[in-house]
Amino acid sequence: MKTAIRPLKAYRLHHCQGRHRTYLAFARCAMPWAHPVRQGESGLTPYALVTRCQPTRGWAEPRVSLWTTQQMAELQSAALCGGGCRRENQDRAHEVIRLEMEP
Repeated sequence: MKTAIRPLKAYRLHHCQGRHRTYLAFARCAMPWAHPVRQGESGLTPYALVTRCQPTRGWAEPRVSLWTTQQMAELQSAALCGGGCRRENQDRAHEVIRLEMEP
């Protein structure tokens, strides 16, 4: 069974007036509901993979990992639970979001 990913959306807004220098700092500010936010790769990581599933227990708290490309985030999504999502709404279980910081 293939893990479904919703169409890509972008996050531009965050919860402070600061100008974040890294995507990790921006993601932590823009997604305070996600814990933890972790760096999946080093370097510029403008793609956030948000997962809300646990293959054995169903829904979980949202987890976020940051990746350099959309393709890498989607690969990680497929490998994360091995298609074992048991949610009825699988399209809500994994989501790739493009982070857009102001220059």
